[in-house]
Amino acid sequence: MNNRVFKVFICAVLFLSFFSAGRIIAEAEPKRIEELFCQETLDWLEIYNQMSFEEKTMCSYIPLDIIRYIEKDPENYPKEIEDIVRIIQNNEYFIYNEIQNQKTDVRENAFRTNPPTGGYELSYNPTWWNDSTRINYANCYFYSINRLSNSTNIANQQMGYVSNSYCNYTSTSSVLSAIQNDAGYFNNVVSIISSSNSEVPGYNEYKIAYCYGSVDYHWYRQNPDGSWSHKRGHNSVVKVDASGNTIYDPQTCNRNYGTFYNYSTFGGYYIVKYQ
Repeated sequence: MNNRVFKVFICAVLFLSFFSAGRIIAEAEPKRIEELFCQETLDWLEIYNQMSFEEKTMCSYIPLDIIRYIEKDPENYPKEIEDIVRIIQNNEYFIYNEIQNQKTDVRENAFRTNPPTGGYELSYNPTWWNDSTRINYANCYFYSINRLSNSTNIANQQMGYVSNSYCNYTSTSSVLSAIQNDAGYFNNVVSIISSSNSEVPGYNEYKIAYCYGSVDYHWYRQNPDGSWSHKRGHNSVVKVDASGNTIYDPQTCNRNYGTFYNYSTFGGYYIVKYQ
């Protein structure tokens, strides 16, 4: 091989080496977050990341596309979701003392017309739900449909997770579709349908109610005595609102738990049929 051919050969080898290295570096670069998640999730993340970590741990809602991304690659993720990964992987949740906030029942809301009961409402049993062996196995959604998850991971307790159904928590039609799809995977739930304040539940039925805010959603379920109870994330089951008053109608009770947890939009009543 003469000197000129040798120089050409060396140049070709170096070019290919640099080209390959460039490809490897390019491929190793993480994707931009805009390429990973839908616009609704990006808008939600913008608000979510304004919260402190403690505030984030109280959030029941995690978008399904973020959950699926973390499940697929739990080690490589954009910094914008690192707190969500930490919460999911370490089960880090802030416990707010709902019971301490409870006031003596003086029926502050009793002048309002309570949604009627049908006689088949599930018993109100906070002692059972708040037991340390169960409290982390249900969020507000799972409590409303009377289920314990098989995992303390709050990602597994999302609307639409078990049925892999997309759920936009700010759209009641999307919510209803997701929870109806979920019902097919739960052996205790026959159906979930849209309802109204005045409708009387029938045999083996009870009423639940939905609301949401800028970053999170929330569910309530009606008790046999006409009052309503709920479970905020992995906190205790209680039947009082944000003011500590007994809830007689979730549409009119105080649902404002602070800047990021003001469930200001009421999303309607629904009826769960169980077996």
